[in-house]
Amino acid sequence: MIGASGIEVILHLRGVLWSTATICLILLFFALTVTKVLYDPLTGTYSRLAYQKRLECIRWKSQITLAMVDMNGLKKINDCLGHGAGDQAICQVAQALSAIRCRRLKVYRYGGDEFVLIGEGLIAGRLERELEGALVRCGTVEGMPVSFVYGVRQGRGAEVEKLLGEVDSQMYVNKAQNLADDVSHPEPSGGYFGGGQA
Repeated sequence: MIGASGIEVILHLRGVLWSTATICLILLFFALTVTKVLYDPLTGTYSRLAYQKRLECIRWKSQITLAMVDMNGLKKINDCLGHGAGDQAICQVAQALSAIRCRRLKVYRYGGDEFVLIGEGLIAGRLERELEGALVRCGTVEGMPVSFVYGVRQGRGAEVEKLLGEVDSQMYVNKAQNLADDVSHPEPSGGYFGGGQA
């Protein structure tokens, strides 16, 4: 803006400042729109739309690792402590997942309390270890534990639809097992089971 003002004064040109201000506002609006569309406003992770775009860009020859994550007990947190506490729990899971350091791994908020992680390469074993560490980082909300279950699969980009089905099924098998264990062992537990590698 200062440079545009200087050009107007020195070269006696009109409209340079106005044009520059207009271009800056358009660029700012574009940046804000892209941020709103590609990032989840609550958690700061990538949005579901960004996830869908990423799936479209996965090359069929590429090697990928997928993980699906589903929180445990969000309804109980919402019912006992309120939706503000539930949002805090979702954010704590998102922060724990975002702290995972694997090769070009991105975290997407898939739905209310579900996340999808997509990484490059066959890194299922490492990602499972990182997810176990993320569980510890989830912490508690007003004394209630925050945890999740997950499933992990790896393979080629050409199999992405099949891998997504497998990882989703594995996650729900693990969730059912976790609920069964909670019934037979009512004391608090870590609340997760790994998905295994494809």
